[in-house]
Amino acid sequence: MEYKVQEKKQLLAFLLEDVPGLSRTKAKSLLKYGQIAVNGKRQKAFDYELRVDSVVAVIQSTKEQARTSARLDIVFENNELIVINKPDGLLSVAADGPDEETAHSLVEEYLKSKDSKSKAYVVHRLDQYTSGVLLFAKSNALRLKLQERWNDLVTARKYYAVVEGTLEKKQGKIRSWLTEGEGFVMRSSKKPLEGAKEAVTVYEVLQEAEKLSLLDVTLETGRKNQIRVHMYELGHPVAGDKKYRATSNPLRRLGLHAYKLALRHPETEELFSFQTQMPKSFRRVMKEGAQKIE
Repeated sequence: MEYKVQEKKQLLAFLLEDVPGLSRTKAKSLLKYGQIAVNGKRQKAFDYELRVDSVVAVIQSTKEQARTSARLDIVFENNELIVINKPDGLLSVAADGPDEETAHSLVEEYLKSKDSKSKAYVVHRLDQYTSGVLLFAKSNALRLKLQERWNDLVTARKYYAVVEGTLEKKQGKIRSWLTEGEGFVMRSSKKPLEGAKEAVTVYEVLQEAEKLSLLDVTLETGRKNQIRVHMYELGHPVAGDKKYRATSNPLRRLGLHAYKLALRHPETEELFSFQTQMPKSFRRVMKEGAQKIE
């Protein structure tokens, strides 16, 4: 990307004031590694004096692009959207501060490595310890349109869940009303309560193993901790979910993976469907458990 100098100033000041999206740390890094050129010549001096009408260029580093993209499992990307397969343990967005590594920060870093003006906009979230399909918009306008009509636009939200025990009913629908209690723990009621939100979860048992079941779960609503609360309510907490009284952790992670998200574009009505594979650890524990039963 190239930027024309409108007034005399030092190079670092120009980068911070006139190049969108550059932090001081990033600007210094670009200078240090020779990724800034002035009138076609690479320049590393922070205090280099720029003249009016000089052209400053930010040189893309193919190594930097490769390093950033390697940290992301990109499911889909076009000029409006980017979808990743978020690993478990990674926050969707920052909770403690702007320097915290999150799915959002990694996606934005990847986009900026290709175009310094690019930004990523959070459309929805996944719990920190849930892996799977996570979508970002490349413009704030699209983000707002998606969020305003999210429940109408989304046609499918599907998860794999590894839960404790063997379910008596191999398929079913759970409907309750959720409210948030102490310690950010969601509480479920069979009757509507003031301030509670309706939550509907549909499940089907795909496979059973020793002390575990693998479920295909469909969300008809998207409430905080919805699957985790409903599985606990059934007496079969999600494996590894201490928050909702799980007693085992065979996966060494939370047994939830958002494997499919389908939605319509808010303007064109085009249908998009994004899907990922079941985590290998889910397959492994189910296979190991099945072998023990035999």
